[in-house]
Amino acid sequence: MRPILLELIPTKQQIKNARAREKELIKLFVERYGKTHLNDSITEGEGLLSGLIGEELFRDYYNFFPSRGEAIFHYDVLDPWILGRIEVKTKRCTSAPKLHYNCTVSASNADQQCDYYAFVRLLADFSKAWVVGLLPKDVFFDQAQEGKRGEIDPNGFGGWRFKWNCFNLPISALYLPPLAARDFDQYDYRPAMRPGFTAEIAAPEPKKKERMS
Repeated sequence: MRPILLELIPTKQQIKNARAREKELIKLFVERYGKTHLNDSITEGEGLLSGLIGEELFRDYYNFFPSRGEAIFHYDVLDPWILGRIEVKTKRCTSAPKLHYNCTVSASNADQQCDYYAFVRLLADFSKAWVVGLLPKDVFFDQAQEGKRGEIDPNGFGGWRFKWNCFNLPISALYLPPLAARDFDQYDYRPAMRPGFTAEIAAPEPKKKERMS
């Protein structure tokens, strides 16, 4: 019997790639918002590197495409064949995840234009990660339990309170992550296979030529 969660080991190159992207994004955020993180960042930028490592792992394993341009503010990964636009949500952790652990989406992200959420857990030392599951965005919000900032998490331990308005669903409620990308066609919701679906893969912007003095 195959494991329920998909265990992955981050490579040095994936971590290096994530660090390089982190620098690029921080520069973009400073230029656009005057600070080093998004206005709606739950952790005020502290989880940026972890999130980028989660994206690298998920995208590389399934051989998908990264989002480009303004699309990066709505989704992280593009599967042009089956799932469509995928937003990867990564949580740092200190141990292997259990099925009753929450998967969380900030209320401020509810307007993101994506088709699926993919949820990843990453050890704080970046030594191991798990793709814990996926779910269509609409299904997630239909089933998720809303948590208000300051309220006690009913599924948490020790009276932990929500630090932000968010929506939560246990890992056990997610679609099982397949071992190969081709097996995503077993999912009921396959937006990229619908007639008329388009999701342009934007080419990287050309580098500006340096002016000769």
